[in-house]
Amino acid sequence: MTFAVDDKVRRCANIINDSMLTAKLASGDMIATEARYHPSCLLQLYYKASQMQSKDTYVDCEAEPAPNIDGESLALAEVIAYLEDRRFVGVTPSVFKLSELTKLYTELLAKYSVSSSGKIHSSRLKDRLLANCPDLTCVSHGRDVLLTFKDHVGVALQHAREHADSDAVHLMHVAKMLRTVIFSSDCEFSGSLASPEVVTAPSLLSFMTMLLEGPCVDDKVCSDAALSLSQLVMFNAVKRRRKSNTDVSSSKTMMRHAADREPPLPLYVGLILHSSTRQKKVIKKFHKLGLSVSYDRVLQVLNKTANAVCKQYRAENIVCPPNLQPGLFCVAAVDNIDHNLTLSTAQSSFHGTAVSIMQFTDSSSSTSQLFCAYDDNISDSVSDIVLPASYCDIAPFALSSRDPVIPPAQAVLTDSCFFSSDEYAWLDCVRTCLDSGILQDNFSWPAFHAGRDNRPTNVSIISALLPLFRDAANTPAMMRHSLIVIREIVMKLNPSQTPVVTVCFGEAASVALPSSIWRGQICCSSRWTSY
Repeated sequence: MTFAVDDKVRRCANIINDSMLTAKLASGDMIATEARYHPSCLLQLYYKASQMQSKDTYVDCEAEPAPNIDGESLALAEVIAYLEDRRFVGVTPSVFKLSELTKLYTELLAKYSVSSSGKIHSSRLKDRLLANCPDLTCVSHGRDVLLTFKDHVGVALQHAREHADSDAVHLMHVAKMLRTVIFSSDCEFSGSLASPEVVTAPSLLSFMTMLLEGPCVDDKVCSDAALSLSQLVMFNAVKRRRKSNTDVSSSKTMMRHAADREPPLPLYVGLILHSSTRQKKVIKKFHKLGLSVSYDRVLQVLNKTANAVCKQYRAENIVCPPNLQPGLFCVAAVDNIDHNLTLSTAQSSFHGTAVSIMQFTDSSSSTSQLFCAYDDNISDSVSDIVLPASYCDIAPFALSSRDPVIPPAQAVLTDSCFFSSDEYAWLDCVRTCLDSGILQDNFSWPAFHAGRDNRPTNVSIISALLPLFRDAANTPAMMRHSLIVIREIVMKLNPSQTPVVTVCFGEAASVALPSSIWRGQICCSSRWTSY
């Protein structure tokens, strides 16, 4: 209560000639008597005095002029009445934004036909509200100014404490529900990396998607980040936290990951790090961060996979990689492979033979691959990785010193207009380049014909490198053994195909592949073709 309000109430009481109100005011000013006026009653008093003042042109009020209650005061009174109503009626503590009160005040000014030259000054409105409502207080929160009553501050803090407790309880229930889903799901490595959508729990994946992108209508769309985080959560979840066995008093924990909850992502990260760097410390750092499996687990998976493949090789008595597809055209390549160590302390090097098998696929080819049984009971020891004896044992072979007798063959040469026209076109291109003195990109014969070939290219090439041989490639025995291995693989994958071999070691071919080698049984039975 202020002196201005006391003066206005006294003048209004004289205008409406309210004897009871005048008697109450006669005891002293309203501030001294600690009088309280309900905002709605005060507003009705202002309305009544304003109406009587408009009817009577002259009112004798102890020779004082009639009070001029303008529209701004009435609008402010209605704002205060709104605050008081919310204070006594509302169950929860009332908190008002100054921007919303300013908007309400602007609408009330328009109601009372008060013309405003510009935007309402919110700070002045705040000062007027605080002056007329001593129990009102304001707090700045970022860009907003919040107003509330002083007796509501304690209640608001209590409610905030209760809401914080309830939020913590909700988080605890969500964590328990997700842990139940995680520990009830099984994801074990079975020889190949399965699809992440299949092994990830749907509840955990939905939670991660909502956490990253917010609640969305389309639940079928999930991002790669949500899939990766879901797999890492499943991988690092433990039922009980364990301390290190070496130091019980230490606060460091030792993570033990269950083999039945091993998503594809940590295993993929460990395998690709081992394939790229071959560094144990890098894999250990990623494992410590919870992003990869341990280095021992990487070696275990590699050894088990190698033992499973070698077991199949020994059962079939043939070395045929599982990634090759039956029914496709195969091309083999034999080459010498040299690995000279660059370290100053190195005392050995590797000079052996490598055999590669390549297959050409197109859009119409099937995608069925050879089956390789992977079992957890397979040994993970390196000493158990044994190849078939037919692949490892190289039979001795000696070349004949006499020149071979090549049998005559019947052949019919035909002239094709298509090839002849292409050859003449290439000759014309060569003549044009020589006359002009400008060499084109397709000047050579292979480049010219490759540029004129409009046939569709193959989609992809499947390649497989067979286990390396320690024997040198420039020996007849090694070459004969390589041809036998290639023949067996081609006969298994595509029996109707003539094996095609590409010899890539240049001058060594003159030592390892003299013409007498084709006189033997291999050339006759297999119909080998060499380029």
